[in-house]
Amino acid sequence: KYESSKHGEPLPGRWVPTKGPVGLNGKPTKFKNRWCIRGDLCPYRNRIDNSSPAYGGAIFNGNGSNANIQSSQFSWNIAAHAGGAISNNASSPIINECTFQANASPTGAALNNNLNSNAVVTDCIFVENHAMMDGGAMHNANQSNVEISGCTFENNSAAYLGGAIKNWSSSPTIEGCS
Repeated sequence: KYESSKHGEPLPGRWVPTKGPVGLNGKPTKFKNRWCIRGDLCPYRNRIDNSSPAYGGAIFNGNGSNANIQSSQFSWNIAAHAGGAISNNASSPIINECTFQANASPTGAALNNNLNSNAVVTDCIFVENHAMMDGGAMHNANQSNVEISGCTFENNSAAYLGGAIKNWSSSPTIEGCS
């Protein structure tokens, strides 16, 4: 539903039934299916089913590591503290045309921006991510003034604050999102 190649053709893949990854409480998550993608040229395309005992289940950017992340799929990643898929700490990556689906973390289930991490997030899809605390799709904290444009937020959830986005001491710019 959400994926297509650069040429508008569906990417190879299939739905795979699963009970979901084991959550932080040791029980399976609520997700019942996942989309498995294989064979795309993007270097981060196969970043699926990763976990971290701390930050950034798939990618952690720290201390000025300003990655350029394009046309990538991040699914079923888990981080024990923040940023189920990606966590940025004092870094400002460009994230464009990515899909974040079924990622989990206590804070910022798909994307966590902390300590002046001024990411630019464009034309991304955030769907079915879950935060056990705050920021179902994204968490922006401590002067992380993220630019978010053309993004879709659908069926994300948080146990406490910000089903889609939680901002704490941050002033993101959000434009043309649904």
